[in-house]
Order: sequence, then structure tokens, then C-alpha cells
Amino acid sequence: MDESERSKWAKALIAKIHVITGWTIPEDELLTILIDQFIKKIMEGYRNVNPDEFEFAFRSNGGGVKDWGKNMNLSLIDEVMAPYLSTRYDLSLQEEQHAKLFPQIENKEDMSQEAMIDWYNATAKKIKAGELTVDFVPLMLYEFMDANGNITATKEQKYMYIQRAADYRQGQLERDVEKNDCHATQWRLSSFLSQKNRGYFEGDEMDVVKSLAKKILLFELIINS
Repeated sequence: MDESERSKWAKALIAKIHVITGWTIPEDELLTILIDQFIKKIMEGYRNVNPDEFEFAFRSNGGGVKDWGKNMNLSLIDEVMAPYLSTRYDLSLQEEQHAKLFPQIENKEDMSQEAMIDWYNATAKKIKAGELTVDFVPLMLYEFMDANGNITATKEQKYMYIQRAADYRQGQLERDVEKNDCHATQWRLSSFLSQKNRGYFEGDEMDVVKSLAKKILLFELIINS
């Protein structure tokens, strides 16, 4: 974006953040300063985040951030964006590592039935050999097996896998805190535990837990086959 576009989007995002979170926008000179500092913050820390991602991050996690004095400021914005970017990085890293494990199969344009079966067999071999953990089980294989009628878990059993996936995810976040005990990792864990205690998940964590449940189910199906 050029300077005029950055200014336009910064103003638009501040207004949308206000609507989503209820944080008060300062007036007059303070608003001018906030916009200026927000533009600089975007350039320094959010260069790879587009406006749609900003909105998604706040719709997903903005309600869980403590409202410090009801005045919008850069620290409050970071409270939402830091965990979001950390989660996005984790998912991106998993995708990269996963692509390295199956470069010839996943890069095929024609994912025929035969190719999917070959991919499944290659994955099963790696799992049984202890070379592949739950984190890197391909979700596409779960969908393939489910479509073919190989996933026979009942609704109640799938719910139990959701609960196990929530425990698994909690362990991941706790290890993140152990490795890097900062405010962002603590906030992610605290936010997750709050959702877990409520009995339902929102935003990114909802997708992560559902995906983990499918991965655990397929992983155990392969181990026990």
C-alpha cells in the first residue's frame, strides 16, 4: 500500500475495531496521534497482515481482551494481534513441515482414488513406524476416509474425540508457555482455558480443536488397524 492507502485502511480498521470491541476512540488531537502511531505499528509489525485478517482477528478474539480504561490504544490492539499472529505462524509452520513429509503426493494435480489410497498407505506406514505424530496427520485423508465410509465413529464417540482434542490442544499451549513465557503465550492459554471451561470454542481455536479431533481419530484408526 502507498501512504494514502495505509491512512485510509488505518482509519477504517480503527472504526471497525471500535464497533467489534466497544473500545472508545479518542477525539481530536489524540485520534490524529492514534492513527499516526497505528500506521507506524502496521509498518513495523503487521506488514504481512491484510485488513480482512485484522477484522477476523478481532471478531474471533477481541471480546476476550481486558478493556483498559475503555480507550483504544496500541497495547490493546497488540493484545489481540499477538496471539493471532502466533497461531497463524504455528499453522503455517505445520503446513510447511507437512509438505516436506509428502512432497510428491501432495503436489499432484490429479488426486485420483488411486493417488489418495497411495497417500493413505504412505501416511499409515509413517505413523506405524513412529515417524509421524498426530499434529501432521493430513486432514484431507480424514475427509477421504470419511467419504468412503471408513470413519464409523458415532456422534457420541466423535464428541469424546473433541474433548480429547481440547486436552491435547491445552498441552500444546502449555508447552508454548514453557518454551516462551511471555504475555502473548499466557494470553492464548488463558483464553483457551476460558473457552474450554465454557464448553465451546470460538474463532481459530474452534477450527484447531475440530481438526485435532479428526487427526487423533484417524491416527488411532491407523494404529489399531
